[in-house]
Amino acid sequence: MRNRTPDSPSFRGPLRVRGARARLALLLALGACAGAAALCGAAQARPVRPPARGAPVAASQSASRTCVIHSLPAFVAQGEFSTTATVADVVEVECNPTLYGTGSKIKITASQLFSLCRGNLTWYVPNPYRTESGRGVSVELDADGNATVALRGGPLCSAGESLITAHMEEEPFESFTASFTVLPPVPTVPGVYTMPSVQVEDAGSSGVATIVQAEFGGGSEKPVRIGSEELYHRCRVAPHLHWILMDGTNVEDVPEVNAVQLDNDGNAFVIAIGDASCAPGRSLVEADLETKPFTTYTTEFEILPPQPTGEPAFTIEKLQEIAGSGSGFTKSPLTGVIGQTVEYEIVVRNTGVPALTLSNFTDQHCDPGTIAGGPGEAPLAPGEATTYTCTHLLTSAGIYTNEATVTGTAPGEAPLTQTSNQVVVEVTTSLFTIEKLQRIAESEAGYTTAPLTGAIGQTIEYEIVVKNTGLAALTLSNFTDPLCDPGTIGGGRGEVPLAPGEATTYTCTHLITSAGTYINVATVTGTAPGQAPRPLASNAVIVEVPAAKRPLAPSGGSSPSGSAGSGGAGGGGGGGGVLNCKAKSLALHGASGPKRGTFTVQVPATGIKRITFYLDGRKLRTLTAAQARGGKFTIKLNPSSLSFGPHKVSIRALTSCASVARSGVFVHARATRVVPPFTG
Repeated sequence: MRNRTPDSPSFRGPLRVRGARARLALLLALGACAGAAALCGAAQARPVRPPARGAPVAASQSASRTCVIHSLPAFVAQGEFSTTATVADVVEVECNPTLYGTGSKIKITASQLFSLCRGNLTWYVPNPYRTESGRGVSVELDADGNATVALRGGPLCSAGESLITAHMEEEPFESFTASFTVLPPVPTVPGVYTMPSVQVEDAGSSGVATIVQAEFGGGSEKPVRIGSEELYHRCRVAPHLHWILMDGTNVEDVPEVNAVQLDNDGNAFVIAIGDASCAPGRSLVEADLETKPFTTYTTEFEILPPQPTGEPAFTIEKLQEIAGSGSGFTKSPLTGVIGQTVEYEIVVRNTGVPALTLSNFTDQHCDPGTIAGGPGEAPLAPGEATTYTCTHLLTSAGIYTNEATVTGTAPGEAPLTQTSNQVVVEVTTSLFTIEKLQRIAESEAGYTTAPLTGAIGQTIEYEIVVKNTGLAALTLSNFTDPLCDPGTIGGGRGEVPLAPGEATTYTCTHLITSAGTYINVATVTGTAPGQAPRPLASNAVIVEVPAAKRPLAPSGGSSPSGSAGSGGAGGGGGGGGVLNCKAKSLALHGASGPKRGTFTVQVPATGIKRITFYLDGRKLRTLTAAQARGGKFTIKLNPSSLSFGPHKVSIRALTSCASVARSGVFVHARATRVVPPFTG
């Protein structure tokens, strides 16, 4: 028999393994597939379908967690001659004692196994001890909601899978299932094993049941002694123990059975039934080869006192909050900024029946020394919750996806590890950006972050663009700009949140009243849900206002503004000199209408010393008079990289008497789609 259980020589320490999935998971963890074909072979041959751990499979599809049924996932058929292809199993039913308790009747059946074993199926009930043959057996739950039966199938069982069913014989008549697979005989790894190795005794009679498997390499057809002096005396009421041999013989009131014959693979098993009044504790179990080489193997079987044995189960939920935000802990994604601290709460709740001891709490983003809380070594009672806490300082930009893990262990159970939900924090250098742009009013040049030159009496127009670069919506507030004249601030979103990726624009103006250098910065505060308000300042923009008058025209007149947008027209006293400028009829050709491919923009070069071309306010190129060709300044534009729609081409030309600006608008048009006429 290749079943390797926690009692095998490679495992140290007792462990209560109830349920097919728990046993199989433990065997795989021990790397026992090479030495436990009875279990691992089943998993490899075809899927075993035990109920999910902590979630019973009910035919009634009841959403409530009431009972769980456990069976060995598989068993290698063993024996020869009159015991050829004999198998055994221990079936345990664990119900919530507040729903199904003392005296509740439940019927355990294995109809498919009954057929696989040609009708040779015998059931052994410890409380009170009795045997029955057939497809199933009815038992009563003890005060803790538990019941245990053993079964022996054979001889001549065929390999295959069988459904083990537990059906409550009272309302609401629920059914629960597990799976048991008969495997063909195979060579095995030596040892002696008890399955299960730990069991909670019956609350009514203190009875127990386990299978003792002896596996001897090279022991084909040799006799073996299987016994436990301690278990015999621990079960204090006569006949103390029932040893059920592979042929069904019941040997009782003795601490051992002798001359148990191994099969050709060196395998043999007996079922041990502790009849009544078995005291809690560990008992040594021995298997001795009674002929050369007289090998002896030992293991243990542990009895636990009566207690509810529902499957251990718990939940783990992770919550987070940006420190100082005051918004409360949440599972939702947050946006943080370098330098902020994330506070975590990890709530663990025992949703099962037995108490749990928690251990191995891990959280990769908890800063060293910040983990606190939890129950420590104190068990977590059913229904009770505990909270771990920790913090993490945000030191670099990126997206942090984080989860916590903790292990819960019920008395005598295999450790159960659960991982929390994931929480996400996007860390940026800022939650949003703020960019300030400017231009001289009435000019046709676009807004720019570059320094400008203005004159007393001109007006500066400002645009302040705020863009949400985070994951959460932002509420903007406290917009301030020291150079915005009173009553000129407009735009923004007001109280409407700015969605992620969205931008909004504030506007204002300032009338230049004195010479000097104007350096200006705007500030706005952004607040994301769950975070502290965060103010941010824009880039600085500069306007130089010379104290001297602007250059005089040849006629002695002066340009009153000399600004972009004047068109050289001037206005007010002395404007005649500007009207006499040779560039007064400055023309911009080719910058209008629809454009789909590369096109040419031209400006007559007469009277122009230097000219600068702009596209949507972005400087393209500056040309001097020496670079004119054929009396024209020429550039080519390709709209393919531009968005579809209107775009503005602007020029600023410097003559001997003025700075003149012009602009034109073209449309980047989509390709025309020609639909052929319908011809039938």
